[in-house]
Amino acid sequence: MKIAVLGGSFDPPHIGHYLVIRQILDLRNDIGKILLVPAFQHQWKPSFASIENRLTMTKSLLQEKTEISKIEIDRKGISYTIDTIRELKKLAQAQIYWVVGSDIILEFQKWEKREELINL
Repeated sequence: MKIAVLGGSFDPPHIGHYLVIRQILDLRNDIGKILLVPAFQHQWKPSFASIENRLTMTKSLLQEKTEISKIEIDRKGISYTIDTIRELKKLAQAQIYWVVGSDIILEFQKWEKREELINL
């Protein structure tokens, strides 16, 4: 199975998130599931809504083939994408596709273990 992973603070979920999900569904029939992964705590910026409210708001993005993963919420604190992707690969035994919005590209140079993340 192929799984697309879209993480974020979802504070709040917005049309950009929705459009990325729609593009995956419309253009990649080979993706079996899209996991939305709300961050418990973003490493560089504060959240305005509580994690409970962000989780509830993220549910508004659910469409066919989409699920919410609480992997980072359950972990608490700051989660690094590399750790989340490693754990999902072990749990899902699937091919993982990490999805980011264009707004994140400029921040990528600051990400923890970004070279390893690219290889995964």
